[in-house]
Amino acid sequence: MISVEDLREKIREIPDYPKQGLVFHDLSLLFADPDYFRAVIDLLADWARPRRPQIVLGAEERGLILGGALAHELGAGFVAARQPGILASEPVSAEWELEGGPGSLELPIETLPAGTRVFASGMERAETVTLAFAPEGHGLAARLDVRCREERDAADLASQLTHTTSLLRETMAGEHRKPNPADLSGVLTAGAFRNEGRRVLGYWPIERAFVQNVLGGQ
Repeated sequence: MISVEDLREKIREIPDYPKQGLVFHDLSLLFADPDYFRAVIDLLADWARPRRPQIVLGAEERGLILGGALAHELGAGFVAARQPGILASEPVSAEWELEGGPGSLELPIETLPAGTRVFASGMERAETVTLAFAPEGHGLAARLDVRCREERDAADLASQLTHTTSLLRETMAGEHRKPNPADLSGVLTAGAFRNEGRRVLGYWPIERAFVQNVLGGQ
């Protein structure tokens, strides 16, 4: 049986690449070995299966390799998050700034699973949609910036997002449940939105416990 330590031995570390002070983890040998690649997908599937995902999102580049194989194993759909300028349809984009520099990815809004479309349906009249993540305190902050064609569209979208968030809070309260900062309920119920002219600005604080849970307690 292939262990996690065995898998780590197949990962080559390249210091100071792509820039000074960073370490690049080369997975080429891991992907090239069919037994080791199978072991990686099995481990990911064991973690993901109890969460019953509808969609696996794979981020370019390596996420496309792992995400497609994982989605097949789980019987889920697969959505590829691509580099800007590749998609033919109007995308939703996410931008970030980390130690390796700025980056962004895009995916078509029509590929989002039905359970998330209540948050996205009001964005059909948007000109641009940007979702950015940045460190904040001991966790992260997610910030939404939507530019609409008309001010009334922005007002409607901000109202819709606020109403949906309030409805989620009320539903949980009716079930005598409290939002848990370690899962998605804690993130979504903490959302705050406002419109400024043709723009809608949204904010979700993401606690460290949620990040650790997503990473499997690492």
